[in-house]
Amino acid sequence: MTEIMQIRRFEKPIGVDYLHQAMEMLGWCRKLYGVTPGIHFLAMDGRQSACIFDAPDAEAVRNVIRAGGRREPEAVWPCTVHPGPDDDGASLPLERDSTATLVVVERLFDRPSRPEQLQADIALPADPSGARYVRSYLSNDRLRAISLYTTPDLELIREAYRVAGLEFDRIWPAYAVDGMPAKAELQPSEGCR
Repeated sequence: MTEIMQIRRFEKPIGVDYLHQAMEMLGWCRKLYGVTPGIHFLAMDGRQSACIFDAPDAEAVRNVIRAGGRREPEAVWPCTVHPGPDDDGASLPLERDSTATLVVVERLFDRPSRPEQLQADIALPADPSGARYVRSYLSNDRLRAISLYTTPDLELIREAYRVAGLEFDRIWPAYAVDGMPAKAELQPSEGCR
């Protein structure tokens, strides 16, 4: 199985319920294609998300999306996970500190980035303000990355990137949402019969 990142933009804001309903509705189809949802990172304004799945390949995730009649996502790519120093990988990024904001930084690279360079670029020095690097997802072609931070103020992350001379495509505050809703319906949807 492979970690697969899905990036979506929404014309109208969505909420956590939308994500959970989609997971429930497509439960049978996910099972058919071997797709297990991980964590969804939903923008606080509800207009974008970055979702991680465990799946055989990116096409399996695309097949579930198509079967559910959902609009094609902006991007779907296999990736590797690069944990931060305090990331145990078992909990949602904010479970330890509910006073911080989760920040998602999206990056595109002109040339493939080496995983060790990515981690050196994005790791924050010990910061008395409380900003902390959580983890990154680097595409297998090493041309895209999603990096997660917790911080009391989003502007601290933006400034850290500016000072380090690093470019990013988007930066947004988010909620971490468990990808497995409490009850998962396993009824066939129209596209997965």
